[in-house]
Amino acid sequence: MDRFNENVELLCVKQGVKKKELIVRLGISKSAFYSKLAGARPWFLDEAHTIAEYLGTTIDSLIS
Repeated sequence: MDRFNENVELLCVKQGVKKKELIVRLGISKSAFYSKLAGARPWFLDEAHTIAEYLGTTIDSLIS
């Protein structure tokens, strides 16, 4: 899911979304979020859906 993580990073920067906002929205710890973003832990489907919804896109767009 490296492409997913890259796209999440890019959209956050492009839209001015702070990662802290995503962490709160996901309801996970800061360390869990950064582990997932680094690719050390997998994202759950519901988390990917929440991220896509928050960033105004689709999961398909985030993984392609």
